[in-house]
Amino acid sequence: MSDGKSILVIGMGNPYRCDDGIGLQIARKLSKILPEKVKVQTHTSDALVLMELWQNYDCVYLIDAVNPGLRCHRNGSHDEEQVPGRLYRFDAAAEQLPPIFFTKYSTHCFSIQETIALCKNLEMLPEKLIIYGIEGHSFRVGTELSGKVKQAIAGITDCIKKEIEDSL
Repeated sequence: MSDGKSILVIGMGNPYRCDDGIGLQIARKLSKILPEKVKVQTHTSDALVLMELWQNYDCVYLIDAVNPGLRCHRNGSHDEEQVPGRLYRFDAAAEQLPPIFFTKYSTHCFSIQETIALCKNLEMLPEKLIIYGIEGHSFRVGTELSGKVKQAIAGITDCIKKEIEDSL
């Protein structure tokens, strides 16, 4: 993105619902290692507010926890294989998110999927919107990430950092 496009990284989640806080933790790590021209924020409330956050950005990277125990396929089917810490990547501007991926177990009142659909209809979607979903294991009340999700942080952070730096 050598033409000076603005980049925003948003880590979403609830820090008091165990693995749902993974997006927040990764965003905090990225804020310390990404170039200053990349804006990094955390967001803990409803996904509808995302419309306002990404309004002035050309490229947005969104990081959030996804459904425990559901493995979603690009064709919309799913099975019960659970792999905590697994990273999923979606280009939300170019493809539709799997129907149940961010909705069934979401702790947000207005889901990411619903926000994206609304933004598409209102022509308010950023030019590039990349969604990273990290499969969680535990969404119970608490502040500790589960073991495999915690172990995945370094690798996921490096993966996202590399993609963003390659886009600069």
